[in-house]
Amino acid sequence: MVFSVPLPSERFALGVVTRHSKSAVTVGYFFGPSREARPELPDELTPDQAILVARFGDMPLVSGEWEVLGILPGWDRSKWPSTAFLRGDIRGRGYVVHYDDHDPNEVIGELPSGPGEADSLPSDDLCGYLIVRNRLSKLLSEI
Repeated sequence: MVFSVPLPSERFALGVVTRHSKSAVTVGYFFGPSREARPELPDELTPDQAILVARFGDMPLVSGEWEVLGILPGWDRSKWPSTAFLRGDIRGRGYVVHYDDHDPNEVIGELPSGPGEADSLPSDDLCGYLIVRNRLSKLLSEI
């Protein structure tokens, strides 16, 4: 499912829901560049184009604040990895947390992270949608 994200700058970005749980936990991929007008459903988006991958609550989608644009043409769930995230602890150690492919709120395993995983995996934080929106806005302003 593709949706638009209104940014604080009165611009818009795109997002794609890749996983969703009954408990409202959602995994989304987010894309730039920012746009002046509410975007339309794109012909194509690929995971490698995303500038942010995040776990967040579905409230902005349910309320309509983040408008659903439709289903991504040619959507293939297997091409959008959404189960491995990086969690850190206060000692600076990292852990790769694996979630069930059908429930991004159900942890199925956790292992210490290996070399390079800290740079290649998204954060395991479960963010409020305003935090996601603000992170996305900051990333887009740096492009």
